[in-house]
Amino acid sequence: MSTTADFAILLIYAMHEGGGILRYTDAQRAAITKLDKHLAVTAGAGAGKTRVLVDRYINILKKRQAGVDGIVAITFTERAAAEMTERIRKAVTDEMQIDETGYWGDIKEQLTNAYISTIHSFCGRMLRENPVEAELDPFFEIATPARAS
Repeated sequence: MSTTADFAILLIYAMHEGGGILRYTDAQRAAITKLDKHLAVTAGAGAGKTRVLVDRYINILKKRQAGVDGIVAITFTERAAAEMTERIRKAVTDEMQIDETGYWGDIKEQLTNAYISTIHSFCGRMLRENPVEAELDPFFEIATPARAS
């Protein structure tokens, strides 16, 4: 059962660019509001995956369940990662307009280091941040298919 606070969060972030309110399915609403476990969102093109992930990301921050450095958002393409980053940045900017504590301003600054990427980029970043543990040259390069063969 959604609380009034959950409903308010959903309305704030479910605004369509044209001004109308987009409705969530029960599964989408659960993905946004149930923060007690990790989540993979799978669906076809145009089903609202990015919107749901952005809203979940903001909800995690809003409920202070984790900071930017404690959230990993993995997408399939660089384009989707860039779109998600932009939508999150816009949602944070919107929150800044009503925030009197400075919390959302701090969040916006932290977004430059957010883990929002493809799985390849995320793994490369983890390996570069931990080269000793991974026993790798910190300046390694990913082999292209042409170089690998």
